[in-house]
Amino acid sequence: MPAGGADAITLTRELTGGVGADLVVEAVGGTQTETLQLAWQVVRPQGTVAVLGGFHERVAIDLMPPLLKEVWTTFPVCYSVIDGRHDFEVAIELLSAGGVRVSELVTHRFPLHEAAAAFRTAADKSTGSVKVQIVP
Repeated sequence: MPAGGADAITLTRELTGGVGADLVVEAVGGTQTETLQLAWQVVRPQGTVAVLGGFHERVAIDLMPPLLKEVWTTFPVCYSVIDGRHDFEVAIELLSAGGVRVSELVTHRFPLHEAAAAFRTAADKSTGSVKVQIVP
């Protein structure tokens, strides 16, 4: 998905024939709820939103949109096992084989000596950060 909200909504509608996604994973978190609200917009009625992103402070959330769509919202605290293998192992294999375009996920890069600034940027979603990379 592109980083912008409007494009994500349009693209999801196009790809699903206007129905919405069966499952949406919110993996950004932070201190604002825009990505969670977007997840509830693009999921289909009675679909599932899995909230993996950590919210670092108390946030106000409008629960009416997911309520009216009967969206199942879950907050998994761990990852899963796929055919007896931990999903991190599967993910590492995909990354190693070039099966995922990781560069598109990384919005900010910092050298190691600026690690503190990298963490501040990752926590402050007003910076537009999605994934922040620290390069040694």
